[in-house]
Amino acid sequence: MNIVIGGSYHKFLNEINVLHRKLEENGHHVIAPIKDARQSKLDSRYNYVLFQGEETENPVEVQKRFMDKIQEADAFVLCNKGRLYWHDCGNGIRMGICWNKK
Repeated sequence: MNIVIGGSYHKFLNEINVLHRKLEENGHHVIAPIKDARQSKLDSRYNYVLFQGEETENPVEVQKRFMDKIQEADAFVLCNKGRLYWHDCGNGIRMGICWNKK
């Protein structure tokens, strides 16, 4: 199954990387974020994590590419380890629902 993992990349990236490895160990293919993702910087205007290699890209284009990956995936897994408030995790839930993902 092709899976995209969503969640707070700037708060829980280590946990998301662990989840990524567990999903792959169980035979799934995680198409986003990249394996063993490392935050390069946080775009202050959009509060969006840019990974290595994305530093010079327009954050809007990075976000669009992520949304395309969600559309391509079979499932969207939201990692909400910190039990973030609705506003913080709501965007992830809405992204999964928009594309009718498991």
